[in-house]
Amino acid sequence: MNQHQELIDKNKKQVAWINEADCIGCTKCMKVCPVYAIIGTRHAIHTVVRDLCTGCARCIQPCPTDCVVMRSVKVINIK
Repeated sequence: MNQHQELIDKNKKQVAWINEADCIGCTKCMKVCPVYAIIGTRHAIHTVVRDLCTGCARCIQPCPTDCVVMRSVKVINIK
């Protein structure tokens, strides 16, 4: 990994993302999230609160429609 790539990686993190078109509102992802970063109600679309997501990826496996994936997002540090 070169120096430029290391800088890019430090400014990004992995977070869960839900493809809302495929979400059936089963709540399985919500139940396994250790930081309650997924919001929604039964039989309704769910979404991830990006600032709360730690990137643990525990929500991926229980999803019956495979609509949860990990995505890289840019980290903005405000001082």
